[in-house]
Amino acid sequence: MVTRSHAHSGDALTMTVLRNMGAWDGSNCRVVGDRVAAYAKNPPPAGAEWIDYGFSVYSAEVLAAHDEGTLEGLVGELAAQGEVRAWPVGERFYEIGSKEALAETEGYLASSGVTGRRPEARLL
Repeated sequence: MVTRSHAHSGDALTMTVLRNMGAWDGSNCRVVGDRVAAYAKNPPPAGAEWIDYGFSVYSAEVLAAHDEGTLEGLVGELAAQGEVRAWPVGERFYEIGSKEALAETEGYLASSGVTGRRPEARLL
């Protein structure tokens, strides 16, 4: 749904965002209406209450023209230009990118009644 909506929007970037208020990780977006008005991870922009939340759709033209720096820098530039559409999500997701995050995800799944044996995993 996000990708289809983005394809017809004309925006350079559509980013899923969650109103985080610093709860699960550092908030790094200031959202005004349907726009990400400012974006940076460190330091976060003043008034940041939202966090980028795992899924972004870039226009092919923007990525083709981007040959230097990080995607974080690109997103910050696009946000400052009003080119990033916010796609709010209502629930957090659990990630497994660190041992701590994996343990938190396993705890959430166990408390939700999801059971089963997981294969042995190694974090790189």
